[in-house]
Amino acid sequence: MLTDAEKSFLYACCWGDATIAKSGTLLIRHSAKQKDYMEWKVKALCHILKCDYWIESYFAVCNGKQYPAYRWHSPVSDILKHIRKKLYPEGKKIITKDFLSHLNAQSLAVLYMDDGNLHIRKRGFNAKGEPYIRERIIEIALYVSAKEAELIQYWIKDLTGAAMTIREPMKTLSSGKYNLRCNGKSSRSFIQAIEQYKLPAMSYKFDLCYDLSSNRGKSQWSEADLLKYAEADKETRARNT
Repeated sequence: MLTDAEKSFLYACCWGDATIAKSGTLLIRHSAKQKDYMEWKVKALCHILKCDYWIESYFAVCNGKQYPAYRWHSPVSDILKHIRKKLYPEGKKIITKDFLSHLNAQSLAVLYMDDGNLHIRKRGFNAKGEPYIRERIIEIALYVSAKEAELIQYWIKDLTGAAMTIREPMKTLSSGKYNLRCNGKSSRSFIQAIEQYKLPAMSYKFDLCYDLSSNRGKSQWSEADLLKYAEADKETRARNT
């Protein structure tokens, strides 16, 4: 018999970067850059499903190119068959209110580590000529229907207090598929609600302050600009502490 916490974790792992086969086998894949996260997730799943730990390396193919990655699959499990009936009611993943009722804040953290991103909303220079970056925004790449996005939006609001907005990012290539995003106060509320569950390897998705070592815009600035930015960075971190 699984505990509520184990059940919520299992449901969350089935939602994000995972597939449940009809046989009741769970398949998970992650890029080589996320190996530490993959190992943590698989070890927890092996404990829940009472199976031996292992992962294997392989080359994933995307747009005709090969990338190093890792994968794992579980043994056949009756509980995974049960979850598949809830998550794949029509043969494909569909998020329902019933499915969300089994999830908690840690489940949201797993979903965010799987499918979430931090983006720099705007970069440039302020009136004084100093490098200027607005607070990063959070986006969860769900690519679900509008109905599903609305259900998830309310679920996240109840868990974290964050007001997510529904966005259709690929209107021309994949219309009718929606993501969720937020910024400002809602970004801070979202992170504060799930930060206790973050993995060190995924910390970059949780740092709302600006970090010189990872800022994607720094290569566009001169050395003098970077020195100015370093001072502004200290002030930004102080405000967000």
